[in-house]
Amino acid sequence: MIESQKYRMRLVRAHMDYITAEIKDTDQEIEFLISSDSVYENAIQFLSTIPGVKRDSAITIISEIGIYMTQFSSSKSLCCWAGLTPGNNESAGKK
Repeated sequence: MIESQKYRMRLVRAHMDYITAEIKDTDQEIEFLISSDSVYENAIQFLSTIPGVKRDSAITIISEIGIYMTQFSSSKSLCCWAGLTPGNNESAGKK
């Protein structure tokens, strides 16, 4: 292996270490923000009762839609916003 390849590998490794550290810091900040507000922790616990939804998924759901559903007029509205409803595409009279 030539020196330039070794240098690039060290550079990539250093970048990966940096990204890993940033992810860890971000995860710690998220946990701190959640623990400082029991409303979020309650919502996470509630969402975690859904089969297949673990803590990380619950946090992601809350980060996307929030904990207050007043902006959605119905469950159908929420599902449409989240892209969970099937499409009904039609072109030239064909579905």
